[in-house]
Amino acid sequence: MTEDEATAALTSALDEAQALVGGAWEVTDLTTPRSCSAGLGVEGTRVSDNRFADGDTDAEAVVDSVKGHWNQLGYSVSERTDKTPAVIMRVFAKTSDGRELQFTAGDNGMTLSGLGACVPKS
Repeated sequence: MTEDEATAALTSALDEAQALVGGAWEVTDLTTPRSCSAGLGVEGTRVSDNRFADGDTDAEAVVDSVKGHWNQLGYSVSERTDKTPAVIMRVFAKTSDGRELQFTAGDNGMTLSGLGACVPKS
């Protein structure tokens, strides 16, 4: 997998989740790749992506939608609910190619973030 393919796969996964839950999103893609280990001592890079949507949402419903979608795609999915002054629900997913995704929903909005697959530096 190339860095461009890893970036496209991450963007596609987050675009799908964003379209699934709706809302007006601010996309703050980070263009600076992060360092990672591509295995066997090989240095690699991975990209990240962050998106934010303001507003009131039915957190349980949108979290269930994203969790179900990611499960259908065969991703390894887990979830956590944080009970700070406000309830924040989180879904985490890992893909077979190494992408790491997170969807968060609460009373004040939603976030989507992810790390692309680690690819060897070219």
